[in-house]
Amino acid sequence: MTERADILAETHRVPRQRIYFLDNIRVLLISLIILLHLAITYGAPGDWYVREFRFEDIPDAAKIIFIAYNGTVQAFALGFFFMLAAYFTAASLERKGKRRFIKERLLRLGVPLLAYMFVLEPVLRYFLYGSELDLLSYLWKYALSFRFSTGPMWFVSALLLFTAIYLVIEAFRSGKPSTPQETPSTVSLARLLGFTLLTGFFAFIIRLGYPADKSLPLLNFKLGYFSGYIVMFILGIAAWRTKWFDRAAEYRAWPYFLLAAFLILSLPLMFILGAGDGVESFMGGVSWQAIFYAMWEPFVCLCIVIGISSLFSRHFNGSGGLWGKLPKLEYTVYIIHPMVITAVTLLFRGLTLPPVVKFTAMSPIALAACFTASALILKIPGMKKIV
Repeated sequence: MTERADILAETHRVPRQRIYFLDNIRVLLISLIILLHLAITYGAPGDWYVREFRFEDIPDAAKIIFIAYNGTVQAFALGFFFMLAAYFTAASLERKGKRRFIKERLLRLGVPLLAYMFVLEPVLRYFLYGSELDLLSYLWKYALSFRFSTGPMWFVSALLLFTAIYLVIEAFRSGKPSTPQETPSTVSLARLLGFTLLTGFFAFIIRLGYPADKSLPLLNFKLGYFSGYIVMFILGIAAWRTKWFDRAAEYRAWPYFLLAAFLILSLPLMFILGAGDGVESFMGGVSWQAIFYAMWEPFVCLCIVIGISSLFSRHFNGSGGLWGKLPKLEYTVYIIHPMVITAVTLLFRGLTLPPVVKFTAMSPIALAACFTASALILKIPGMKKIV
């Protein structure tokens, strides 16, 4: 059956022109995620390897700015990444066939994930927190303790899981591989709103027992956000089948950005109104804060995803110049950015500035360091086959 599916995949391959604006969106998303982690270093709520300021100790104005930025990026960037990953997953499976696809996925996703868990993460912790042991002895002791963590690479482990489920579903189809429609089509706004409401509802239900800021051990999954990730992965498959991104320019970006701006500004306001119960009240449980945050996220995601898709398809659909080289670095940037921005923030730790000012000053430095380091890594022979 597998061989038949592979043969069918060969005969049903449909040549597709590269949609460059999707690559450019991925560069934007990884940059925003790097800055999200940098913001945690300088006082935003969340977990990270290095923290110069605690959220409780920074000025109220800084709290509002960091909540607005990190809350917005959390609401849409990772979900958008899952959508794009699903889009390219479906396209790759249809183009390459099942055997080649699985082999390449395990190499490109599995190898970096294992390298991060068993090498990069413990080495980073060794240099951050110190040890009386030498590095090799520390790594051996770390391995025996079974304290492994995926860290930010939880995204890759989740993507592997989602991809495996997608492959199983495809295997139970009629044996004929999925192929995109001949002509692009749009998805009704009513259907998208329905997905958005369901996403928020299930997020609220999950967070009754598992708050959004709580992570699973080892895998580091924050289950409170996974209803959104699952829905966005499904929408990514649907976007490939309907060629939705081919018609993204037909949407007008500004109404979605305008609504997103209104929603983003409402988050600090709701935080001020509900601050008496602490940030934790937004993360889960039975409270108006938890309901608001669970519903706020998918609506922000919907608006920004449509707005960015429209904007980039109209104005950033090229692959020339420096910008055209950055998409080739994006995955490597994601893998190494914890080490790079940790090194950068430690290097400038002696620079005394207010939290938001320091975050603003360090942002271009951190981004430049991540992309430069990635470019150097990819010059190593054989690395391009993996990352």
